[in-house]
Amino acid sequence: MLARLGENIQAARKAHGFSQERLAELIDLHPRAVQKIEAGELNPKSTTLIRIQAVIRCSWDALLAREVGGRGRRDGAPAENRTRISRLGNDGSIR
Repeated sequence: MLARLGENIQAARKAHGFSQERLAELIDLHPRAVQKIEAGELNPKSTTLIRIQAVIRCSWDALLAREVGGRGRRDGAPAENRTRISRLGNDGSIR
């Protein structure tokens, strides 16, 4: 689950054009911590997740989804059933 969360955060961060350093600055976290979260090596505190979600304006469903934008589901479901983080609206809704 941590790896998927990290991949989802990374995809959403990249969709907004943020570097790891910029995201770290915006959420008041060390860049190495952002790197570890995205790599699935660090379980972020709930307060950190709230700050990330607010900055990248991503829905909780997209952050915690079992899928990553641009890839098929890991459980073998067809690719057409996937959610793409890159299709998030500014309000965090999926289009």
